[in-house]
Amino acid sequence: MATHQMMLVYKNGTYSATATYSVPSGAQNDIKVTLTIQGDTIIAVTTNNNISESQSQYYVDSFNSNINSAVVGSALTDAYAGRVGGASLTSNAFDDALRTIVNDAKA
Repeated sequence: MATHQMMLVYKNGTYSATATYSVPSGAQNDIKVTLTIQGDTIIAVTTNNNISESQSQYYVDSFNSNINSAVVGSALTDAYAGRVGGASLTSNAFDDALRTIVNDAKA
């Protein structure tokens, strides 16, 4: 019989992590992810992107337009982006940054 765990797995607070990723042109982009966690749930997300070539702008804009609805309200462990807004490279980098945040936020 499973028991309900009452303790939080993650500490409430705001956490940030940055991930770097390569794009097909060979350029490097960065994404800084900032999450606010309360009760093991993501209540806010922001991203700051450093784009080194113009072709990425469309994908990053699409990702940024969709990331809030994809992760806010999700449990921290369920918030991996997968592919948001058709931006697989940006989504993968978000997930890399999220893994760092998950480790940093452990209670």
